[in-house]
Amino acid sequence: MKSKLVIVGVLLLTVVGGYFYYVNSDNENNTAVTEKIGSEELQTNVLEANDQNEEQASETDVYTISQIEQHNNPQDCWLVIDNNVYDVTKFIADQKHPGGDAIVEGCGIDATQLFNTRPMGSGTPHSDRAKDTLKNFMIGELSN
Repeated sequence: MKSKLVIVGVLLLTVVGGYFYYVNSDNENNTAVTEKIGSEELQTNVLEANDQNEEQASETDVYTISQIEQHNNPQDCWLVIDNNVYDVTKFIADQKHPGGDAIVEGCGIDATQLFNTRPMGSGTPHSDRAKDTLKNFMIGELSN
């Protein structure tokens, strides 16, 4: 989701930057283009494009539990925590999990309780740092 917002920002900056390039250029063709478009019309177009991109960026993929269950091994591991779906396959492959293979217990299931209680570890909830790391792997939400 963060990458979609970055793309929206880059597109917006590109459109606005391109507009100012044409406005400030001495080239006769560019002057004709800016006169044709008009600053008010261009502003409207930029705002409409931004609204469309924000709508697309706010859309979230929704998965069923049966879809999650298909990703149930270390080479293809999706898990659910607090109704959010995460693909932690790369995290496992990179051996980044401080608890080692304990994360594999959550593959293909709703792992909310495992995440909040760490029964194979300290028995305490994961840290804020772990929660922040988890955000990087979010791919959608669990359907109701």
